[in-house]
Amino acid sequence: MIPRWSEGPCRSRAWFSSGRQDRTDASPSTPACPTWRTRGGTKEEPSAGAAKTAGGEDQRQGRKAAAEFEREEKRRQAERRRKEAARERERAGREELVAKAQAALDKAQREHEERAGSLDAERARIEKRLEAEEVRWESERERLKEALRHARE
Repeated sequence: MIPRWSEGPCRSRAWFSSGRQDRTDASPSTPACPTWRTRGGTKEEPSAGAAKTAGGEDQRQGRKAAAEFEREEKRRQAERRRKEAARERERAGREELVAKAQAALDKAQREHEERAGSLDAERARIEKRLEAEEVRWESERERLKEALRHARE
């Protein structure tokens, strides 16, 4: 903020048109800048208008700070939304990987059950053949034992 009673030259149009270009030309009792007259103050003692201007500056700075806070809040919210979207994408990716892994596990389980079932069926056929072979052998053995006994007698 530029001080109200700075020592630099006055830039008002009225000041330039009067031929004076530097405030130091004026006597201390008269205002050096015409804009001071319109505000009602002198260099030595600012008027109530100057206090209003200072208060207005405070309000302006307050509005500026509020606007900056709003911008920063919007930026934080946007950042929060970006992070949430990234977390959501990551979660969705994990869920997709879990679904694929579960599908592979289910497929492998079904294939195992089919193979085990076919092996069980094959084992049942082999056991049936084995029982049939045992029955055939018992009858063959009995027949041969009977023939051996007849040959010995």
